[in-house]
Amino acid sequence: MDLRLRRTLFLLILLAPYVIVSGIVISTGSEEPAGLLIRLCGLCGFIALSTGAILTILRDEIRTTLGQPFIRVHHIFVLAGLLLITLHPVLIALRFQNAAIFIPTFSSVTAFFQNGGRVAILLVYTGFLAAVFQAALKGRWLTIHRIMYPALILGIIHANFVGQDLENPVIRWLCNLMAILVIATGVMKAVQRYRRKSR
Repeated sequence: MDLRLRRTLFLLILLAPYVIVSGIVISTGSEEPAGLLIRLCGLCGFIALSTGAILTILRDEIRTTLGQPFIRVHHIFVLAGLLLITLHPVLIALRFQNAAIFIPTFSSVTAFFQNGGRVAILLVYTGFLAAVFQAALKGRWLTIHRIMYPALILGIIHANFVGQDLENPVIRWLCNLMAILVIATGVMKAVQRYRRKSR
């Protein structure tokens, strides 16, 4: 396949989830702009972080197709996702004047998973900071960084419980597919590590 066509298709695949989700939320949303922004930050933040995780098994494809170093593309998605999932609870807290939404809930298993986004964002920042301070952490940083996987799983569970946009079948299918791909990526990378150690 022609390189230009491959690049175009690759970029379309990367950008399509944001266009689909944003289009549905904006076209079906009946609330004020603040509410729409909160929902878009949560959805697009999850998609961006999930994309950053999934791209870790496509390092060669990114380099050959996009002509960019993997780490640069990875950082674009991760930083965008980090900003968006941070804005999501901050905007909710400001809108309802309630800082309690940042406090994890342990009153029951159901409550924990319903509010799993509160724990998920702490895990995401833990994984992010491990990458920032990898020189100081040396070999341990990557082990800590892998906490991103359970963070994203908690995030999608939280979204399935309380996310009103996941009532839309297209958004529900797309976000849960992203979560499945994140899990598959984690499993594939674990298998790769096991094989390297077994040699």
